[in-house]
Amino acid sequence: MSYATVDDAISLYGEDYVLVSVDRDKDGEADPSAIEDALGQASSEIDSYIAFKYDVPISPSPKILVKYCVDIAIYQSSPGTLARTKEKRQRYEDAIAWLKAVSKGMAAIVIDGPTDPEPDQSNEPVLSAGTREMTRSKMSGLL
Repeated sequence: MSYATVDDAISLYGEDYVLVSVDRDKDGEADPSAIEDALGQASSEIDSYIAFKYDVPISPSPKILVKYCVDIAIYQSSPGTLARTKEKRQRYEDAIAWLKAVSKGMAAIVIDGPTDPEPDQSNEPVLSAGTREMTRSKMSGLL
């Protein structure tokens, strides 16, 4: 499962931007299969960072994952150094930095829609524990 589609890439940055980035056969048209492959590879890279904190793949794709998936795919699939602009490199580096922050627990992925099933509506009791009243630090000096 890919976090982004070709249409997502075009709606984020425009057809010309995507065309310049992923025109493998130099015919003046974006190559959909190359874009889809790049998005799939970018999604796998994203999963490698977030799998420690989240069940992957995350579905539906949160908007931030769509954007970063496109940014990673566009940068990695840009042919040659001329197509890899500073802007593309900065977007790629920002995506990787954010993914590293997520993997370290310094950032979180906010899910856009419901992903969990409805809560259990059974009449079974729910057990919960409050905070501990007697701890070593609270009891120090009493004995």
